Amino acid sequence: MQSFNDITLIGRLTKNPEAKSFESKGKSSIVTHFILAVNRRFKKNNKTETDFIKVTLFGVKADNANFFLKKGMLILVQGELHTQASKSKTGTNYYSEVIADRFEFMEAKTKTEEEEEVPNG
Repeated sequence: MQSFNDITLIGRLTKNPEAKSFESKGKSSIVTHFILAVNRRFKKNNKTETDFIKVTLFGVKADNANFFLKKGMLILVQGELHTQASKSKTGTNYYSEVIADRFEFMEAKTKTEEEEEVPNG
C-alpha cells in the first residue's frame, strides 16, 4: 500500500530563523529551525485561531532560509510532516514538525527592505 506525506503551509515567521552547524558522515552541514504562525481557515466563536508550527530545513536550503528569512515575513513552506514521541513521567508526549523541501516568499519587498540591502558607497 502506498502512502503520501506532503504538507503546504502559508504563514508568518514568529521570529528570525535559528541556524546550527553539525557534522554528518565527515561533512559539515547546517540545519535551520523557525516557527510559522498559520491561521486556521475557520473561526471559533468569531475569533481566528492560529497554529504555531515548527519548520526545519537542511543544507543549502537551511543556509538560504537563515540568510533571507526574517521575523514577520509571509512565506509558503512545502515538505513532509514528521511526528515524534518522547516519554516523560506523565506519559508519552507527541510533537510534530515540518521537514521542509522548499520555501517561497509570498509578499513583495517593501521599499525600505530594498534600501537596507543596497550598500552605500
